[in-house]
Amino acid sequence: MKKVARMICSTGLIVSLVFAQSGCSVFAPPMQSLTVKASEKDAEIYVNGHFEGLGEIKTRVVKDEDVAIMAKKKGFFPATRTIPTEMSTAGMMDVVGGCLFIIPLIGLFYAGAHQLQTSSVNMIMAER
Repeated sequence: MKKVARMICSTGLIVSLVFAQSGCSVFAPPMQSLTVKASEKDAEIYVNGHFEGLGEIKTRVVKDEDVAIMAKKKGFFPATRTIPTEMSTAGMMDVVGGCLFIIPLIGLFYAGAHQLQTSSVNMIMAER
């Protein structure tokens, strides 16, 4: 009986260690909130080429891809901005853990290893 209990505990410990070393980024959400506000309340706002709304929008985007934003309105120059990605805290933890155990480096292939450099953007528009 003691042998069986010891084997079950050992197996549980091994399984939990493998999951713990799989990389923090694996468990991080792949999407990030993004708020865009144009200086003109009725300006059309596009995120990655898709119309999202007028004036001010809140949307969710994939964390591991740069985001292209455009605000446009008749009589104004279009305002554009690209938000690049950077390594997230979870991604940095995967790198550090990967130096010790190698397995956490797998997390760097997931969207959770990245984040946008900013989650809030103001688009200033100029009249023509």
